[in-house]
Amino acid sequence: MINAKSPVNLFLLFVLITTGCKSVAQDKYIISVNIDSSELKYEKLFPPEMQAKLDSMTKTLNLKPETKIEKEYKESRKNNVAVIYCYDSDTLVKFKNEGAGSENFIRAISQAIYYNDTLQIVTGVGFFASNSIMIKIAGDGFTGAYNEDADHTPVFKYTKNDSNYIDDITVNALSEKLILNKRPTFNNGEVLMGEYEGVFKPFYEKEVGEEHIRKVKWRVIFKCVISNYNELMIKKLIGK
Repeated sequence: MINAKSPVNLFLLFVLITTGCKSVAQDKYIISVNIDSSELKYEKLFPPEMQAKLDSMTKTLNLKPETKIEKEYKESRKNNVAVIYCYDSDTLVKFKNEGAGSENFIRAISQAIYYNDTLQIVTGVGFFASNSIMIKIAGDGFTGAYNEDADHTPVFKYTKNDSNYIDDITVNALSEKLILNKRPTFNNGEVLMGEYEGVFKPFYEKEVGEEHIRKVKWRVIFKCVISNYNELMIKKLIGK
């Protein structure tokens, strides 16, 4: 379960793409210029104290502040943002904010990377324990999946009859919808906006010794800069 007390504990998402893997995208996405991006203002979502947390976590990932890739990341972060609305059994989850109130959404970082015929968009929250969705786009189709990582604590099962718990679980969407502001051209540096809504296959979780079913639904509004996987890996290797 997402840590409702720490909705700003965000992490830098690195997308792992299987070399030579062809897309299995099935559902058709929709093109619309009417996506409401008013919530995706970086300075509003991440005031200075939250930006400092993001900078701190970037350093934890051993990206040296003086390198070119670090400077580029900090600048591009303004266009790699998202808000996530989380539903548990169709009930919208509220999260405590930095003040005394609560919010209906979580601030998040979104990443878009393409490799061969496939564009992958990952949006999530958390650092060690984390929750995220991955959307794979190829041609006119897409598929989405939800992932939850319990940081080496085995608490998940796919079905009630499974004998062993696992610490990391991924479930596909039972129903989903994706709206993009334009058809992706797979150009490096292209800014893409969209809205994704997915209802995911139920799974089981053990909390305080009690097992219960999880029925996850996410609605995500995102803005991200498309990056080429090969170029990112080269930059990371040479540290520039």
